[in-house]
Amino acid sequence: MKTLITKGVIIAMDNNLPRVQMGDVAVDGRKIVSVGDAPSDFNPDRVIDAGNSIVLPGLVNAHCHLSMVLLRNYADDLDLFTWLNKKIWPIEEKMTESHVHTSSLVGAAELIRSGVTAFADMYFFQDQTCKAVEKAGIRARIGAPFFGDEKTMEPKIPVLQKLHNDWHGRDGRISIDTAPHSAYMLTPGSLQMAIEFAKKK
Repeated sequence: MKTLITKGVIIAMDNNLPRVQMGDVAVDGRKIVSVGDAPSDFNPDRVIDAGNSIVLPGLVNAHCHLSMVLLRNYADDLDLFTWLNKKIWPIEEKMTESHVHTSSLVGAAELIRSGVTAFADMYFFQDQTCKAVEKAGIRARIGAPFFGDEKTMEPKIPVLQKLHNDWHGRDGRISIDTAPHSAYMLTPGSLQMAIEFAKKK
């Protein structure tokens, strides 16, 4: 399908520098054919009037926990560790694969509506987030999470490897990354396990 976006204020990125101009964007399938003036022989199947609108590349959410949309407004006005220990971690222990899948779909819809076309995520039941990403058509880097000590992580390594084998590179839109949680959630040994996992991927 050929789409012509017309009359927009275009913010294009040339060599990582913004270029602002009025004009059209011609798209053929998944490829941008032109920015500025559409080719004279471009016959669109659909025309989008972008008057009074900005046309720009998709935004990237570089850090999110997509399915935590389910917990929005569950607990506010607390310091980080009270929020985590007293509110978030206890409720997360009750979350199921179905919760993560459904809330990931909701989160993906919100991202797309906001102009976000790619995101980086780390959470539970990563395969369910991958399934939501595949269905939504968005791009994602899904974290294979590392937290806890070596004893905690050892049985999880095969699961994370399967996640990588099943989803990394799927449709050219999904990547699986090694994702150490934080300095306070890892021991030196489990951090080394994350390093070795990243090297072997």
